[in-house]
Amino acid sequence: MANKFFLSVAALLFTAMTALAQDSEVYDVNVAEPGTFTADCVPGDVTKLKITGKLDLPNDCVELYKLLSERYIEELDLTGATFQRCDTVVELPSTGWYTYNLTCYQDNTFPVGLFQGLGFSGKLVMPSTLKSVKKDTFYGDNALGRGSEVVFSEGLDSLGQDAFCFSRIEKITLPKSLKYVGSGCFYSTSIKELYMPDDIEEIDDSTLNSSFEHLHLPKNLKRIQWWSISGMYKTLTIPAGVEFVGYQSIDGCPLLEELHCLAAVPPVCGHEDSPYVQLEPGYGDTFSDRIVEDVVLYVPKGSVEAYRNADGWNAFKDIREEADDYEEDLSWYDDGAASIGGVSVGKPAATSVDVFTLQGVCVKRNVAPGSWADGLVKGVYIVGGEKRIVR
Repeated sequence: MANKFFLSVAALLFTAMTALAQDSEVYDVNVAEPGTFTADCVPGDVTKLKITGKLDLPNDCVELYKLLSERYIEELDLTGATFQRCDTVVELPSTGWYTYNLTCYQDNTFPVGLFQGLGFSGKLVMPSTLKSVKKDTFYGDNALGRGSEVVFSEGLDSLGQDAFCFSRIEKITLPKSLKYVGSGCFYSTSIKELYMPDDIEEIDDSTLNSSFEHLHLPKNLKRIQWWSISGMYKTLTIPAGVEFVGYQSIDGCPLLEELHCLAAVPPVCGHEDSPYVQLEPGYGDTFSDRIVEDVVLYVPKGSVEAYRNADGWNAFKDIREEADDYEEDLSWYDDGAASIGGVSVGKPAATSVDVFTLQGVCVKRNVAPGSWADGLVKGVYIVGGEKRIVR
């Protein structure tokens, strides 16, 4: 057994040293056998680290935590790593006044608490096999520090409740495959720009209460729950398919000047007596006085009267028809692509696209990206979520 362990460690060190010779910037460690990773196998001057292979809990995860607590790691690439579950909660080494617990609920999930107490301020690329992120994984302002960035690959399906709540994360790349985001997920973070993938159908309560300067809501969104969105942006676009807007859902937007609601039929508004949320009496109407008095509400052509007569929406003082050429400003969005350690992650190249008019009417489905314009008249279209022009 001792010889087997020695050979495993030797192989681990050889892999790392070989990778270092090949790439002086990224130090590559392959954990061929779970339980063989040690903090000491990474030289002290390494700032960019790539780890592949199977990491177990507690051994490998505790060693990784030890490494991150003692070294400055600028980039940590876990694209090719997987995590194995253990049956007990593990206490991490103390980083000062507090000690934290580490839990891995099942194989191929990310250990909850792995960054607690570290204030990690670098770039973190999550495993490509990751399907879900559990509740409280990066919870707290001592988990991800200011300047931190997290990148997810395609395949991620869900982010759990409070996953990034109170963390100081500043940038995150979410894949198109994401379909569910738990309540409080991005509550009080330092993220300035957030592009929510288009297949998400519901924004839960307190999910997007942060200081966003730019925010894209999913195109397939149907429900916006109460007290769910805040930010420092001047414009916000509510997608055409939204059916319900919760009580006080967008009141925490002190700089908001324009609200563009693309739904031809006014979404149902939630109130204090709404069947969708139970609140104490005395909270008032759906939108605050500041919102309905100072914000211009833009609605689709032919829908102004419907909004003026719709419960909740009729409180807006200024309701106008949307311009023919209106489209959401996404100039701030870098399309989600990211690269670290020579591995690119983010959106894959599209094999087919849907084509819409600016009014949201689908004119083509599942066509090849290179032939989307065939047979279309001159004008502006939305192709695969991006603006395109036929001249």
